[in-house]
Amino acid sequence: MRIRKIRIMIKPWNQVWKTEKVAARRIDRGEKTSTSGVETLYFNSVKELRRVLTDKRVELLKLIRSKKPGSIKELATIANRDFKNVNADVHLLTRLGLLTLPREKAGPKHRGRKPPRVTYGSVSVEIPLS
Repeated sequence: MRIRKIRIMIKPWNQVWKTEKVAARRIDRGEKTSTSGVETLYFNSVKELRRVLTDKRVELLKLIRSKKPGSIKELATIANRDFKNVNADVHLLTRLGLLTLPREKAGPKHRGRKPPRVTYGSVSVEIPLS
């Protein structure tokens, strides 16, 4: 099984749009690009990246990947954190695409729980110095 990777880049939005527009045009023409198949998440600045990917959120990603909790409540218990804060963090990470929340089949004990899952085996951060 191949490990999925995601690349996180620091890049101003105007540069992101230019790069993505060129890549989209190449794909439309049937050409392969150097970033074809590479999932990328962009942040405008290192400050924004630090604000979003805090130590606690990265720890949640690691816990989800290793412990595979059956629900967000179980994750909060494992992380020894307040459910409300963990729930907010999980939903933010889901909006960013770093997590998925597949709905389980409803049953007497499950009632539509959403077990969080990390879909990536690794995350790389790229910070251009120029």
